[in-house]
Order: sequence, then C-alpha cells, then structure tokens
Amino acid sequence: MIFDENKFSNLGKLLRVTGWGKRFIAKLRKKTCESGLLTAVEIKEAEEYWVRRVQLENYCSDIQLLKKNKPVPPHSRIYSLVPYVHNRGILRVKGRLEQAELFHEKHPVILPKSMFTDLIIMSEHVKSFHSGVGEFISSTYPYAFMV
Repeated sequence: MIFDENKFSNLGKLLRVTGWGKRFIAKLRKKTCESGLLTAVEIKEAEEYWVRRVQLENYCSDIQLLKKNKPVPPHSRIYSLVPYVHNRGILRVKGRLEQAELFHEKHPVILPKSMFTDLIIMSEHVKSFHSGVGEFISSTYPYAFMV
C-alpha cells in the first residue's frame, strides 16, 4: 500500500485509512465482500502492517538474519534486546519474562524512532489524559521503543 505516515497527525486516522485501503484492495482482488464499518480485526491488521513496515525500513538486515535462524550481530542496535521474529512477521523482544501470563508483557514489539512511533506515543499520551511519565510507560506495554 502507498500511504505516508508523515501525512497523518492522529494514529486512529492512520489506522482507519489503512484499514479502508486494505479492504478496498481485498475487494478488487475479490477476496472479501466486507461492507459497513471497519472491524476491530481490520484495525489490528492495519496496525500490524505499519509495525512491520517501520521495522523493515529500520531493521531489514536483522529481520532477514532472524528469519534464517541466524543470530543478530553484536554491533546491531537491537542486539541487547535478544530479538526474534514472531509468526506474524513482527520483530519482538525475547526476555527473562518467559513465565509471564500475558504475551505482550513478555514479548513487546520493537519500534524505532519514526513518525508512526510518535503517533503511538501521542495516542497513548492522550488516552492517559496527559499523565506523567510513570503512567505513560505502563500504558504502552506492548511496545519497546528504540532511540
């Protein structure tokens, strides 16, 4: 899809436009007959699309190595996070929390500095009613942000 995240000032709007675009393409390919409002699944797929896209733009060589079951080189920016590629193609952190009950807490998504990441941060900041740093960090649990 050809969308530029820099043209959006709101994460929800970016995800809805992406969801409508994906639905339109699926209709053209005659893969779906969806109509009406976007579903939660379509919004989640749009979010996953953007996560994969941003990760590929920034960590392409690391992702290729991990898909071939090879380790990330020590000079990589994400080496210390012990990354792995989830079955949905998303780069996640492997950590010491293997015994945790919830998947997102023990394997957060790795996101680089990008406009998409900024939109996520702004969205979470607004959702938490502009609270302080401590509240903000705990509310963005499925993501591990890289600088």
